[in-house]
Amino acid sequence: MAKNDLYISPFEGKTPEERFVAYIDILGFGKEVNDNLEAAIDVYEDLIGHCHLLGRLVNLSIYSDSIILQSAKLIDVAYVATMVQFIALTRNYLVRGGIAVGKHLESRQNGNLFVVSKALVKAVKQEKLNQTQETPCITLHHEINPVPSVVLNDPARIVVEYKGQNIVNPFNPHMESSQRDGIHSQLIELRDRCPEKDQPKYTWYIELMDFILRTYGESGRQRPN
Repeated sequence: MAKNDLYISPFEGKTPEERFVAYIDILGFGKEVNDNLEAAIDVYEDLIGHCHLLGRLVNLSIYSDSIILQSAKLIDVAYVATMVQFIALTRNYLVRGGIAVGKHLESRQNGNLFVVSKALVKAVKQEKLNQTQETPCITLHHEINPVPSVVLNDPARIVVEYKGQNIVNPFNPHMESSQRDGIHSQLIELRDRCPEKDQPKYTWYIELMDFILRTYGESGRQRPN
């Protein structure tokens, strides 16, 4: 096809680069949109408002109930993913997602976003794997191995190993123990009043929180043996 004045070449002069990409799904948000659009918009604005403040660390895109994070640094993607989980929890939502690494190419022109990304494809597959296993968490793709020491040794413990998977810590790194206890009680309440088919997700999440508190303590640092 011959190029003309209407033809655009969004990737001209650009080459794919290695990037870490997170794909995150807010569980139940689509149902909220259908059932109560005004309430869904309120949650959405709260989420966007907080995430926008974190946009300095990563490239951030939000499409309804899906959030995409992208950066050259795993620690930045994992940190923002941690905060997304915490913000969602304050509004009674769990999230599920994956983080992967691979070649990534994107361009923004005239308000349009163009993306071709191996990392995004793998992150979406990782999220679908978590869906199959009914684990409401954000996990690292197996190709992120070994996990960089700067991530594993971060004082906030933003990534922890749990049941054979590297999982983004769902706690706000700066949250006090009383806040963590409040979130724990909140999850128990949500589990007890949700449909029986959804209760295993909350039970799994509560068990993850118990593991993190037991293993790393209130400071987020691993306790000595």
